[in-house]
Amino acid sequence: MAAPKKKAEKPARRAEPQPKGPPKGMAAFPADLAGTVKYQEPLGRHTTYRIGGPASVHFVPSSNEAVAGAVAWAREHKVPCLILGLGSNVLIRDGGFRGLVIKIGKGLDVVTHRAGTWKVGAGLPLPLLARKTAEKGFGGVHKLIGVPGSVGGAVFMNAGAHGQDIASVLISATVLDAKGRIVDKARKDIAFTYRRSALEGNVVLGCALRLEQG
Repeated sequence: MAAPKKKAEKPARRAEPQPKGPPKGMAAFPADLAGTVKYQEPLGRHTTYRIGGPASVHFVPSSNEAVAGAVAWAREHKVPCLILGLGSNVLIRDGGFRGLVIKIGKGLDVVTHRAGTWKVGAGLPLPLLARKTAEKGFGGVHKLIGVPGSVGGAVFMNAGAHGQDIASVLISATVLDAKGRIVDKARKDIAFTYRRSALEGNVVLGCALRLEQG
């Protein structure tokens, strides 16, 4: 009896080559900024809903200065700019974003603490901060473990849950202000309301929090 014929295997699909530069008519993105840059990057890879077309330029900075440089480039060349954290509760159209997307994430997610003062990068996921602080025996943000998003987004919109919010434990926020300066803003100089702050026009880069132990 003849052995059954094996089905011919389909050839593996070749990965499409990545674009090596911005679209025609857009200025070249600076090569000296610390971070990772990609062109025509599908934004569905960077949102919790997993939808969204490509960004002309997608940049993941690894320093505060790189964020400032990228924003300055966008302003100089009149390129639309979108700041993205973990992409939670964000809808991006299938046509994508013709401009620069700056993703605040890896590279800006360092967390350190001395006694009850915690310094946190804006790119750290908020649930991870809640877990880290609770494991060390500190309260103040532990109830925010179920809130999606990054620390930067949490400061910007005064995230909260179960009677806790960021404004109540904030010492200061490090921001890139509307004039392109990296500055520390004290809590007393930032107006907060329910799920809102007066940080419109600023990019949150990090924060200092005062948490209680025990």
